[in-house]
Amino acid sequence: MKSIYFIAVKEIICALFIVAVFQYINFDYYTTINAKNLEGREVEEVEEILVNYKAELRAGIGLIFLVVIHILQRVLFKIMYKQKQNHQIWFYTDIVICLANFSGMLYLSGIDAESAMDSN
Repeated sequence: MKSIYFIAVKEIICALFIVAVFQYINFDYYTTINAKNLEGREVEEVEEILVNYKAELRAGIGLIFLVVIHILQRVLFKIMYKQKQNHQIWFYTDIVICLANFSGMLYLSGIDAESAMDSN
């Protein structure tokens, strides 16, 4: 019983950490790269802001790869486990969240200063 409790607590703590990191990255985008903050700035200043934000995106993409590894571990466990088990709804939720965050971060990593200033 202790080992199941430990695994459950670990899962909750890791999920909360992932949510916190993704929310921080999204909130930083919302507060840093918007029309009010970029209005009146030079292109070089906006490029510096984007360089700092893209560093956060790299950390987020690294976290996404850790989530993908976790999903693959769960699939491997389900395959190797002798008794039949169905996937829980959280398994599919993890996949959707992982794909959504990855596509958003991939799109934002390709943004340049001029397009950020124009398309707020």
